[in-house]
Amino acid sequence: MCLLQDSSRTNSTKDHLNRGSCDTHIQTKDGEIFSQGCVLCVANDIYAQGLSPCHIEALEQYEAKAYAIVGLFHNCRLWGLLAAYQNDGPRTWRPDELSILTQVGSQVGIALGQAELLEHSQQQSKELQSALADLKASQAQLIQREKMASLGSLVAGITHEINNPTNFIAGNLVHIREYSLGLLDLLKLYEKSCVEVPEEIKIKACTMDLEFIAQDLPQALSSMQLGTDRISQIVLSLQSFSRHDESGMKKVDLYEGLENTLMLLQHRLKERNDRPEIQVFKQYRPLPQINCYPAQLNQVFMHLLTNAMDAMELKFQINPRFSPKLRIKAELKSLTDTIVIEVIDNGIGMDEATVNQIFDPFFTTKPVGKGTGLGLSVSYQIITDSHHGKLSCRSVPHQGSTFRLELPINGVIEVKSPSKGGIPGYRRIAAGGSKESIG
Repeated sequence: MCLLQDSSRTNSTKDHLNRGSCDTHIQTKDGEIFSQGCVLCVANDIYAQGLSPCHIEALEQYEAKAYAIVGLFHNCRLWGLLAAYQNDGPRTWRPDELSILTQVGSQVGIALGQAELLEHSQQQSKELQSALADLKASQAQLIQREKMASLGSLVAGITHEINNPTNFIAGNLVHIREYSLGLLDLLKLYEKSCVEVPEEIKIKACTMDLEFIAQDLPQALSSMQLGTDRISQIVLSLQSFSRHDESGMKKVDLYEGLENTLMLLQHRLKERNDRPEIQVFKQYRPLPQINCYPAQLNQVFMHLLTNAMDAMELKFQINPRFSPKLRIKAELKSLTDTIVIEVIDNGIGMDEATVNQIFDPFFTTKPVGKGTGLGLSVSYQIITDSHHGKLSCRSVPHQGSTFRLELPINGVIEVKSPSKGGIPGYRRIAAGGSKESIG
């Protein structure tokens, strides 16, 4: 039995023809009687059927002496031919044999329709899955953009409101220090010039502990000055982090963004009742300024650092003797004009399956209510789409994770989108105090 497919449907019969194994009569006639609706063609003896020489020659290549051919129809069009050959001599085909062959041909036609429908359904399913993935990514980006835009406006308003009274206090502290020290000096002169101090003044001075006030007042003023300086520094860090008035690209110092982000996360680095201080080790190499979207990169730094801190805090819950350490490395790869920043923690780590999904929208390993699954996904989009860079992660369970960020100084570097998880093995981070080494 042999299956011949119509040359108008496929090139397979043409390939077959090139090998000298095809019936040119059927091909040149485009199926001839079968294309006109004939279902069955029978020859009990090919030499007594009045066939053309080329037709007989083709049949002899199959060693056929008799045949029964059924047309295979798909969507009311001839798709191919199903042929049964008798090789040892002429044959008188029985009606039941022809009936079976016809039924097989009919079933093949039905199967062809079902196969096409299945293929079409699978293609639609792939397209829907792709559209759904794109929709999720777009939704995540829109949510994060709206969130950061609102946060930027809120931060800008708050910093402005904080900055005004802080500047007022800081400006007046200078005069208060001057006045207070002047009054203390004047008091000392009175003590020297007055031989007889009235008893009432002595009692008052003893009651208020004048000697202690004279020693403590300068220290109190110095503490107040440090406090206002700290507030001013936080306000500047917030303004720099949000960069609400800077939506375009500009050249910036990446270390400024990193340091401002660490400043805002100091409350998470300090020692707490439930865990020790998270130590931060910095390995900063000299870097040129880079053309980028500063506010977006600050978001990436915030997501990577907080992710690292979460991982280390989770490990401390498992191992109370754990000492959390966070390392930040930055250097310039001169051969590719690329800045490489690595955020390394010794936290809980992740397995390969988690690493492969870490940049997917809405994927999170955190408990319900503690993570949206958008931070790393949006970070990946910011680095790869907006800055034409690379963001990858490697991780070892129970040992820690490393996020590697690559940014071109100018222009575009080649981006080979990793299968969701980036370079196999790369992954996550933790947080800490502040020990710095610049090499």
